[in-house]
Amino acid sequence: MSCRSQQGLYIRSRVDPENQTVPADPPLWSEAMRKSWIEEDDFSRYDMLYPIMSTKHLTRDEVSRATTWCQKNFVGKKPGRYLKGMLSRHPVRRRLHWWFLF
Repeated sequence: MSCRSQQGLYIRSRVDPENQTVPADPPLWSEAMRKSWIEEDDFSRYDMLYPIMSTKHLTRDEVSRATTWCQKNFVGKKPGRYLKGMLSRHPVRRRLHWWFLF
C-alpha cells in the first residue's frame, strides 16, 4: 500500500464519512470504454470489491488486494459506523447498510 493511499485512508478515518465508495465518473467511463481499458464485461461481477480494470501501476489482482486491505482497515476498525447506518432514519442508507451485512 503506497504512502499516499495510507494517508488517504487516515484522512477518511478521521473524517468518518458514511462510506468510501468513489462514484462513477461518466467521462472516465466513456474514455475507459473507448480505449478498451475495461477488462470485465460481465455486469453481474460489478461490485465495489471486484476490479474491472487494471491501473497504470497495478494489476486487477493488486487492486483487489489493496481494496481488501482498505476495507479491513477502514470498515473493520470502526464497526460502529455500520451499526449507525443500519439504524439510520434514512431508508436508502438503512437498506444499504443491511445489504453490506449480508
